[in-house]
Amino acid sequence: MPLHDLSYQRFEGDRTSRGERVLAIARSSLSLLIKKRSFLLLLGVCWIPAIVRAVLIYVARQFPQAGEVITVDAQLWRQFLEQQVVLLPVLLVALYTGASAIATDVASGAVVIYLSKPVSRVDYVAGKAIPVLAALVCVTLVPALALLGVHFSISEDMSLIRDSPMLPLSI
Repeated sequence: MPLHDLSYQRFEGDRTSRGERVLAIARSSLSLLIKKRSFLLLLGVCWIPAIVRAVLIYVARQFPQAGEVITVDAQLWRQFLEQQVVLLPVLLVALYTGASAIATDVASGAVVIYLSKPVSRVDYVAGKAIPVLAALVCVTLVPALALLGVHFSISEDMSLIRDSPMLPLSI
């Protein structure tokens, strides 16, 4: 039966909390992103600077003469995060996830279904923003903390934390 032939029917289901609605939208958007190989390739390319820096940290800690050329200090993490912004990984990930989040729903007509349910516009936008933020965290925060973990696993002393105690919080 066509949609225009149906009479108005009130929503009879249980009203869920705002958090559940937002997380349901975010979960569906995130699962669609993870299924795309191009997105996973983009995330992999964005991790290349972190891998290079991890190798530099390893070389600096294992070979004392390389420590004169490669300095492992708080400046290394600052340069890494600046590089992620300047060389466009953060921008590319934000554009890819943000543009595909709502455009997919508009193209498939799912936005009409979302907004015909007891989901407010705020819930919808928040649910679509969570995957974008999660992708940005995967490109900035997670690699920086992984580099810190690599440094602590290789280093015998805690001189980095002694020299700059606020480094973990500043990342």
